Amino acid sequence: MVGRSGKAETRAGPLTAIGRIRTRRDLLEAIIAPSASFVRSYEPVTLTLASGKLVSGIPKGETATEIRLQTGPESVEVIPRGQVEEMTPGTVSLMPAGIDKQISTQELADLIAFLLARQ
Repeated sequence: MVGRSGKAETRAGPLTAIGRIRTRRDLLEAIIAPSASFVRSYEPVTLTLASGKLVSGIPKGETATEIRLQTGPESVEVIPRGQVEEMTPGTVSLMPAGIDKQISTQELADLIAFLLARQ
């Protein structure tokens, strides 16, 4: 998908209408314990490559010859299927843990209010 900037979109998270589909409690859990549960279609996977390298991310598309994984906020890796030995469900969210420890209680409340307003 191409965004307004003309560059391919790399939406890392489901924030477009998060306030419509998540409760205040869901949002708090997602911030405090991001790996506790995953939004459908944002479930992470880990690919084991023939080289032994592990690549973790959110699937963004597959063809008969490649798999595209969102590996960061603005990065998508294209991995040839011939290099993939195994694909397993991931257990760690791409959203970093510990955000709640880096912001004040008021900033956390403001963040949740902002997300709830995303309708």
